[in-house]
Amino acid sequence: MQRGCLFGLISAALVVAMLAAMLAGCGLLPEEESAPTPPIIRSYEKTEYKMAATERGDIVKREKATFKYAPALKESLAFPVDGSMLAGVYVTVGETVEKGTLLAELDDDGLVELADAQRERIAELEASVETLERDLALELRALDVRISADPENAQLKASRESTSERYKADIDASKLRLSAARSKLGELEDGIASRKLYAPFDGTVTFIKSFGAESYRSTAGEAFITISDKTMLTFTAEGTAAAALFEIGDEVEISVGDETYPASIVEKTEQSVTLEPEEHISGVGEGSYGNVWVVTGAVYDVLRVPSGAIKSANGQSIVYTLSDGVRTLREVETGFSADGYTEIVSGLSEGEQVIAQ
Repeated sequence: MQRGCLFGLISAALVVAMLAAMLAGCGLLPEEESAPTPPIIRSYEKTEYKMAATERGDIVKREKATFKYAPALKESLAFPVDGSMLAGVYVTVGETVEKGTLLAELDDDGLVELADAQRERIAELEASVETLERDLALELRALDVRISADPENAQLKASRESTSERYKADIDASKLRLSAARSKLGELEDGIASRKLYAPFDGTVTFIKSFGAESYRSTAGEAFITISDKTMLTFTAEGTAAAALFEIGDEVEISVGDETYPASIVEKTEQSVTLEPEEHISGVGEGSYGNVWVVTGAVYDVLRVPSGAIKSANGQSIVYTLSDGVRTLREVETGFSADGYTEIVSGLSEGEQVIAQ
């Protein structure tokens, strides 16, 4: 019985071993990991430095001021009345106009008709005054003839006096009515004129209010059309920092696009500075900009190195040089620094190489 059990166990172990071998051959069991590749040990590599020569040259510090274009002469026009319909706009943006050109107008709201009626009323009053003055002169002349023939006639003299007073009262009343009528006509004509916008000078239309497809009704004081004199250009820089860089009369150069133009400072406040080019600059418009570079400090024909070569150790300026491939510290005295360069007052000689970075 024991021999049978032992034989069964041995048979089972052989079957398991055979199955394991078959599975391994089929790749179903994981393979043993291979030993890691030994690290590659590199030999010492020499450090490469970017070098720069101590050279003689200029160091110039410049600051940039940005100026915005504006016409020297510009005026925004607005209707002074509210709620009137637009009758017409007779110009377009970019159009050149002469002084006095009618640009746009509102509906007259019946003012023209009222003004015509008032002119007729004035003409009638003027004729009435002329008639009264003429009649007075005729009657006084006739009475004077009668008085001259009978100088002692008190009744004739009294009649002359009363006639004169009566006519003068009528004439004065007519003149008052005439003055009021003329004043009214002036108001009507001012009302008509206020509904028309004219070019105040020769210039270019630079803005017209957009009101879409809907009918426009005026808003008192709202800018409707802007006229600019583009033959006279100015550029203004805002801010105290920009203003501090210039004085009135300074001659400068302004770069607009790829071109540079001579200009001069014509106006200055604590908050802004304005320049005027010496010649017309074509192609500029609202929102155009120009840059002016101002020299705020400079040294000339000095020893210099790139500023990146200057380091600091314990408050002392230093540079590094190379001696037989070995980095060597050198103390230096520095001076003016700008535009990527630093002046070397002492510690280096012209031509010496330093580590730039």
